[in-house]
Amino acid sequence: SLQQYPLEWHFVGRLQTHKINALLDINPSLIHSIDSYERAIELDKRAEVKGKTPNILLQINSAKEDSKAGVMPEVAVEEFLKIKELKNLNLKGVMSIGAHSEDEKEIQK
Repeated sequence: SLQQYPLEWHFVGRLQTHKINALLDINPSLIHSIDSYERAIELDKRAEVKGKTPNILLQINSAKEDSKAGVMPEVAVEEFLKIKELKNLNLKGVMSIGAHSEDEKEIQK
């Protein structure tokens, strides 16, 4: 039976502001994609109301692609430190998705 194996829900993808409450209600073990300080502030406010402290990752747009969300690498440390100060979020680290390319030098960059 699967009941003996507790599930941990992870949220991957772009978090829309109007869906934050629903996400907090399912109590995910990790939210992978906080893409800005502004989004973190919204999540922090709603987490406080619900009495939750979700684990999160800051998304960095390391490939600097318009099609990807996340903070630019040049401001990632500054954004990370600001988010770390929010009381109702547990910032565990960062996540990033590299360039979609077959060129190894482009991927390493």
